[in-house]
Amino acid sequence: MPSESIASFLDLAREKNILQAGDVDALFQQPDVPQQNLAALCEFLQMRGVLTQYQSDMIRAGKGYELNFAGYPILDELGLCPGGTAYKGIHPALRTPVVIRRLRSEWFAPLDNASAYLQRAQDAAPTVHPNLAHLLDAGVHRDEAFVVLEPFDGADLESLIGDIGPMPAPLAAEFIKQAALALQTAHLSGLVHGDIRPANIWVGPLITSTRLRIDGSPRYRPASTASVKLFELGLVPNRPAVAGDPYLAPKSKSPSAEADIFALGASLAFLLTAKPPSTPDTLTALRPDAPPALLNLVGKMMAADPGARPTASEVLVELSEVDRSPTVERKSRGPSALGGGELEHLEVNSVIEDTGIDMAEAANVDLASVAEDSLPVVGDWPAHSLEEWAPHDTPSSAPSQPRVVPKRTINKTKVLIWIVAFFVLNFLAAAIWASIYFGVFDNTPDPEPEPKTAPIKPVKKGKSPA
Repeated sequence: MPSESIASFLDLAREKNILQAGDVDALFQQPDVPQQNLAALCEFLQMRGVLTQYQSDMIRAGKGYELNFAGYPILDELGLCPGGTAYKGIHPALRTPVVIRRLRSEWFAPLDNASAYLQRAQDAAPTVHPNLAHLLDAGVHRDEAFVVLEPFDGADLESLIGDIGPMPAPLAAEFIKQAALALQTAHLSGLVHGDIRPANIWVGPLITSTRLRIDGSPRYRPASTASVKLFELGLVPNRPAVAGDPYLAPKSKSPSAEADIFALGASLAFLLTAKPPSTPDTLTALRPDAPPALLNLVGKMMAADPGARPTASEVLVELSEVDRSPTVERKSRGPSALGGGELEHLEVNSVIEDTGIDMAEAANVDLASVAEDSLPVVGDWPAHSLEEWAPHDTPSSAPSQPRVVPKRTINKTKVLIWIVAFFVLNFLAAAIWASIYFGVFDNTPDPEPEPKTAPIKPVKKGKSPA
């Protein structure tokens, strides 16, 4: 018979959907299940994967009632998120993972409110694209606004650049292209984002890098199948403009498609330099290895005149043209405009055309230490082509260019030497074999003849021998 505390927990587990009804019914059919101590029961369920550590801790602390919010069972606390705290949860019916954001009411002040915010979220929810984070639910529960999103295994580009440093130009262009695809879908649906920046562009999945951070924790880098998710569409609160924000378009008074394009161009500049974006003119000095077409596109996207900026569709066309253009080969080994440390690798982040080597590695090695006439050392980022880094489910808008491999010349003198050596070695082998066969090397002496002995004469009968 379970104790009163355990019975109360089981009632709560049924009510809050913490445990499925079948799990509760089958729980006490096991002979070793604790029935008198709630802490022992929590430990028992945790060891068997029925409860998470977070759930177990909350139940022991008498806060089991908080393990369900707006009908979604809570599995773990993920940490801070825009406007509040994020939790890992599960769908109450499908039992699939979800991310639940509980938003603080003061976050909407001074220009917004929960009602208007949720209306914008509702308007954005039907817009679906593989590169858009899918909004699953939104509402108010116990006077607290919340949104439910699909989970995504990755990191935002702002954090990722902190790990890998400035990106190779082809990889940065590919990630921005995917973000532009998501933005194009939103703009064609009559929506604007309002807060495009690296912190809202996520990439995943990630893999662990061989290099460590200063504190000894692991760094991460994109896997070869990494793809982009643009977050916060329809979830950006109305806020006063912040002076000095590098992703805010000049003289922008309200969110617009043109302001989104400016912010996307500024995000591309950040990926190329790992520095807050400034004027496009400085990009050439910071990334002389990048294709001129890519640098020109950043300039167009960050134009002061909103009417001079391309649309998301035009950005995609120009990025396709960048795919066809070669990366500028580095001409000089002078000091990098970015300074020392992690960013020095930009000096030789290029395609070395005369060796046929593609540059698709990220900042996992200090490439400034590599000699100009040697092949680039790529650390633990394999020297894949850009197509291998691009997500497999993202169609390429431009055919890849064949790699040009320099033609090798034949050294006739070396060929002749090898031919002569071949025949000489064959002749020697044949001579040795013949010598062995005919016994030329057999030095075994002939056997000596046996000495002859005199014949024994027969003895006649009747006479003794003399």
